[in-house]
Amino acid sequence: MSEEKTEQPTGHKLSEARKKGQVVKSKDAATGIFMLIMFFGFASMGKNIISTLMMETKKRAVLYSKVNLNQETILNIYNHSLVGFFKALGPILFLAVVASVAGHLIQRGWAPSLQSIMPKLDKINPIEGLKRIFSQKGFIEFLKILIRTLGIVLIFRAYLLEKLPLIMRSSAMYTNDAISFYGSIAMGFAGRITLWMVVIGGFDYFLQRYLFMKQMQMTKKELKDELKSTDGDPHLKQRLRERQRAFIQQRMLEGVKTARVVITNPTHFAVALKYDEETNLAPVVVAKGKDHLAESIKALARQNSVHLYENKSLAQLLYKNTDIGETIPPELYKSVAEVIAFIERLGPGMERRKNPGK
Repeated sequence: MSEEKTEQPTGHKLSEARKKGQVVKSKDAATGIFMLIMFFGFASMGKNIISTLMMETKKRAVLYSKVNLNQETILNIYNHSLVGFFKALGPILFLAVVASVAGHLIQRGWAPSLQSIMPKLDKINPIEGLKRIFSQKGFIEFLKILIRTLGIVLIFRAYLLEKLPLIMRSSAMYTNDAISFYGSIAMGFAGRITLWMVVIGGFDYFLQRYLFMKQMQMTKKELKDELKSTDGDPHLKQRLRERQRAFIQQRMLEGVKTARVVITNPTHFAVALKYDEETNLAPVVVAKGKDHLAESIKALARQNSVHLYENKSLAQLLYKNTDIGETIPPELYKSVAEVIAFIERLGPGMERRKNPGK
């Protein structure tokens, strides 16, 4: 009996899958994005495209009436018509290409993979094809097609019933008015269909993401084996060390809030000491740092009304001879005790500067 896949996929497994072209893919989301971009493209450029096409058509009609038609003139007119056609539709055709690419890039980013385009024998195997059709995924695809088609039919019916009285009266319109009217009818219908496809695409994207992550799940053994195999990866180790260092620094800075005093160099070193007469036999180092970290310790001390006491030699000795969580060395008891006794006589959060030379 195979072990159940209950563990979420690791970043490494998702990265390896991406190299093979295995990413979240939603055709409906791509279609929705494509239609949305094209709809706004037509909305902004549609009138210009139609007017350009009409103008080019009139030019060709005038040209036909003025020349003697033969093979050469017909070819010449055809070439000019082709240029005029691309002049009118060029921008929208270019937008179609952009929209098609954008529909995929927005979903999954740039993920080129030769493995994803290599031919696979199981895809042309009729038995495997039947299995895919009657699988859970095949049923979901059938259900989506059914919902999508039903939605389009209902939208078309509702929109047609809404506009039917106007359509019935359109026969009395002039040609230009009729063209404008039917253009607005077409855009209204296209807008509703586009909105429906965007909704379907959004739902399908999250569905495909859920199914993909479920497919990528790992067994406990797979997770354990992968952690073992990636443990030797120097880049992974470096990232783990950086995270650990950041975590330790964050916890250390949190300790500054509980300190009684921060002894400074003043610019190079800072050591935060915690001392509770009832629980500590001697002051305990809760944070220490140099340069930028020392500045962070001092800034946090000021925010939390912790005393800052400048003593170059003592700050250096504490920094070099103690670790976080340790009590101070016995030979520094007297010097630190004098500092604590002194700050007890001050108000909270006061800065005290000792002679820098000492």
